[in-house]
Amino acid sequence: LDKLYVQILEELAIPQAKRALMIKNESEEKKWQLILAHSAMKKSESSPAAGKDTRKDANYWVELISRRNRKNEPVLSISEAGELYAVLRTAHKQFLIEFIEGDGVEALIELTRWYTSHEMRDDERKVLPQIMSTYKALMNNNIGMEGVLGIPDSITSFALGMDLTNDTDLNTAQEVIMLLAVTCFFSPEGREMVVNAMEDLRGRWRERQRFQTLVDTFANCDDNGFRAATSMFITTIVNSA
Repeated sequence: LDKLYVQILEELAIPQAKRALMIKNESEEKKWQLILAHSAMKKSESSPAAGKDTRKDANYWVELISRRNRKNEPVLSISEAGELYAVLRTAHKQFLIEFIEGDGVEALIELTRWYTSHEMRDDERKVLPQIMSTYKALMNNNIGMEGVLGIPDSITSFALGMDLTNDTDLNTAQEVIMLLAVTCFFSPEGREMVVNAMEDLRGRWRERQRFQTLVDTFANCDDNGFRAATSMFITTIVNSA
């Protein structure tokens, strides 16, 4: 059972630290459930019907993320962004490799830069949190995390999506902060990129000191989810120094 379980975790590209905890702590019943679920997914993907589903093709998503209309605006809808999150969240190792090698991460970064480079309309503000969720799914494993860290300024690109001007709607900022915390935890390189991103934000927000705006928002808001994420982020960046 454990041998099969380890093989499944490898195929799902679960990070080593998380993998060790899952092997140690999960019950035999939960391990068997994951093995059965993964086997069913692979069987479904290899069936003739699945072969016609282009949405299970990494290139389909790379092209959709990259596509623009005549006004040079992204065509990715909020529902498609949610579907991409689900696809990445359950993707096996080979899909992630194909997504990254097909420049999927670069396309996602460029998409994020487009949204954060201008004053967003209300409909655009609804899409951005979903895009941040796709990062969360992508960076939940070694392959995805290394794919993101391999792109210069990638962390700064999604950190710029942290809008703290409206303390009544901090959902996107919360998603970004959690991503920054995970990046710090992953590696010293990741922590360095997060520190550089916060320095870039210091210039954009005209702060006298890094983290000033973040700490002020933490002190003044009543959003418990945001406060918890910020506490975790600050603790992680201090402890990983």
